[in-house]
Amino acid sequence: MKYKMKLVVLLVSMLITSCVPQTNFKWDSARALKAGMTRQEIIERMGPPNQITVQNTAEGLKETYIWFYITYDLFGTNSKSVSAVLLNGKVISVPTVPDSYKDND
Repeated sequence: MKYKMKLVVLLVSMLITSCVPQTNFKWDSARALKAGMTRQEIIERMGPPNQITVQNTAEGLKETYIWFYITYDLFGTNSKSVSAVLLNGKVISVPTVPDSYKDND
């Protein structure tokens, strides 16, 4: 009976974790973002952002591209995010990514 219960728990856990969205970028890609890059360059490197905010400012069009890094395990979720700020289509602010952030390959 205990064997069957363990098997059921394992199968349910596998089902739950296989149904969640996967992270679409690598931490090394985020570390490689540089001021002056174009919108196209950062999307090629990072993939499409999970969220974009847009604001008209006196300097021009300001966009913030945000990517979420989400991992799942049996104990819950762990999420982090990085963002790049663009002004008139060029990156003006990039994330600082700690060396401790590793990809789960």
